[in-house]
Amino acid sequence: MAGTPEARNRGIDVEPDVPTDLRAVVVRYDGGPDRCTVSPRDVDEAHRLTRWLSVDADVLVPLEAMC
Repeated sequence: MAGTPEARNRGIDVEPDVPTDLRAVVVRYDGGPDRCTVSPRDVDEAHRLTRWLSVDADVLVPLEAMC
């Protein structure tokens, strides 16, 4: 089913080159755009579903490319 995580995998943690308080996970989908979700590393269970931001992974660019 397009757009569901029945895709290629459930998610890949993306480790940044510099320490950060944020965690990024990319979920790859078959038949739909891959999605990157960023959330605080230390978010508690009660706030896990409300403290995040997701975007299509193909709109992301390396920070260095913006300098």
